[in-house]
Amino acid sequence: GDTYIPLPSRVSVSHIHNADAFVSLHYDSAEDGRTTGTTAYYYHAYQKGLASTLAYSRESALQAKSRGERVGDFHVVRENKRVAALLELGYLSNPVDEQAIRSPEYQETITTAIYNGLAMYFKD
Repeated sequence: GDTYIPLPSRVSVSHIHNADAFVSLHYDSAEDGRTTGTTAYYYHAYQKGLASTLAYSRESALQAKSRGERVGDFHVVRENKRVAALLELGYLSNPVDEQAIRSPEYQETITTAIYNGLAMYFKD
């Protein structure tokens, strides 16, 4: 179903289940409609490897601009004691990004890239 789960509860689930990784998926927006690309955020140094690997996997799979990985002060990564990353998968405020995001091809490509990124991360 489409049920809102509060941010602290999302983090708690990763702690309770001793998650190997926590990945939060989002689409971004900016006042400047020309802003484009994908970004992987982490907060703690121990999370950077996951964010970097997921950013690399996306860059390899997409023809879209990558904004790389960055520190982001987001609750689900900041409060998470597990390895965690928050992924911004494009800008809904950019008409070109939005058109791509809505396509089944993009959705399949991005989910495969995330899967492959997780596989690479856990292979090392």
